[in-house]
Amino acid sequence: MIEIFLKFCLYSVAGWAVEMFWNILMTGKVRQKRMLLYMPMCPVYGFGGVLIPSLLSGFEENVLIMFIAGAILASAVELLYYLRCLCVFRGRIWNYSSMRFNYCGGICLEYSVMWGLLAGCVVWIIDPAVDKLIYAMPGFLKFMTGVFMGVLTASDIRLTAKCLLEIKKNGGELPACFWYMEKFSENLTKQS
Repeated sequence: MIEIFLKFCLYSVAGWAVEMFWNILMTGKVRQKRMLLYMPMCPVYGFGGVLIPSLLSGFEENVLIMFIAGAILASAVELLYYLRCLCVFRGRIWNYSSMRFNYCGGICLEYSVMWGLLAGCVVWIIDPAVDKLIYAMPGFLKFMTGVFMGVLTASDIRLTAKCLLEIKKNGGELPACFWYMEKFSENLTKQS
């Protein structure tokens, strides 16, 4: 179980790094995008990183099935995460509405294709390296790292929730790391 949590943390941080790099490529700006207030994590990547290699196990030999199933699974994870956050935050945490072949602004064909390609890379290259790294850790270090990351993540979730509730209650600006949540604070204050 601790290995799954550590894998979730690794993929969440790696997803944050990919988002940063992608944003620099697309806009030329360095803008941090996080789902938590302080930790550099995007949990949607953590969920995908844990689920996709597990669910695609056994399909490694068939490139076409790996691509199609990877695209579908990753898009399903992305859509479920998007819809859950939409319900909780009452605002879009990303918006693909301007892209062709999108569904609810939460997923789109262009990214689904990219997720299909990435799923293959994760299953064939990245996940075996992550497993090797995690399983090579001594048991005590693995346990202590898991506890440390668990305490940090739980604390950050608490602080993030407190911040968002304060904005909902009293209004105000979102922290800079939530720049991508268009009209979020406006939606929160309308709900009060």
